[in-house]
Amino acid sequence: MSFVDDPFPGMNPFLEDFWPDVHSSLMVYLRNALQPLLPNGLFARVEESLTIDAEASDGRFNTIRADVLVAHGWRENPRAQASGGLAVTEHDDYYIVEREVERRVEIIDVRGGGDVVTVIEILSRTNKTNGSKAYIEKCNLLHEAGVNLVEIDLLGSGKHVVSVPPEEIPVPKRTPYLVCVTRGQSPTHIKVWHIGLLQRLPAIGIPLRPTDADAVIDLQPLLDAAYRDGRYDRLIDYRKPLTPPLPPAVIGKVEEYLRVLESERS
Repeated sequence: MSFVDDPFPGMNPFLEDFWPDVHSSLMVYLRNALQPLLPNGLFARVEESLTIDAEASDGRFNTIRADVLVAHGWRENPRAQASGGLAVTEHDDYYIVEREVERRVEIIDVRGGGDVVTVIEILSRTNKTNGSKAYIEKCNLLHEAGVNLVEIDLLGSGKHVVSVPPEEIPVPKRTPYLVCVTRGQSPTHIKVWHIGLLQRLPAIGIPLRPTDADAVIDLQPLLDAAYRDGRYDRLIDYRKPLTPPLPPAVIGKVEEYLRVLESERS
C-alpha cells in the first residue's frame, strides 16, 4: 500500500520513522515561508546552535547552548548502531561518535544588533526523550530572556515537554499533536493549538517585535511538501506497525482510516 500524496489530512504518524529528515525539511520550508512576511530589519534563519544570555534569579547571566547531546552505550559487537541522539560505529581498535544536530528557526533583528526576537522549535525525538530536561531548561531561559517561543510538537510519542503544563490541558483537548506560542512580553500567557490525529495542521501566528503584526504561517503545506520531496511514498509501508507505537485507540483510528482509503482505491 503506497500513496504518492500524503494520505493523511494532517500529521502522518508514519513519518515519525523518518523524523530527522522530515524535521530538517520543515525547518528550511518554514524559514522560506517566513522570509517574505517579515518586516524590515527582521530575518529568519535556520540555526544549529543558539546562545542567549538570560539573567538568572541570583542576578548572574547564564549562557545557554541549544544543542542537545544524548549519549548512548553500544552493544558488545555491532559494526554500526544508531539511536535517537547518538550514532556509534565501532571498529576493531576505535569507534566514531556522531552527534545528532538540533536545529531551530530563529528570527533576528539586525537593526537591534542581531538580537534574537523569536525562536521556533519543531520538536525532535531527543527533545521528548533523553534530552527532555535540557529542552525544558532551555525554554525556561528563553522565557526569562524575553524571547518569543513557538513550539511545534508533531510527535505522538515521547514525553510532554512543551511550555504549557499537561495538567492545565483539559482532558477533551489532550490531542496527539499541539502548537504552543509564548510571547516574550507575557510568558505566563500561552496560546495553544490542539491538533487531532486526522485534523489538518493549523495556520499559526508567529510573534515578532511588540510593534509588529504576527507573521501567519500555514503548517499543512509545509508538511505536505516534506512528504512529497522526501519521496516517502516509496519509503513508507503502511501495512507495517507504527514505531514507536501509539496508544491503542490511536492505532485503531489509523488502521480504520487506511482501510477506508484502500477500499476507495480498489
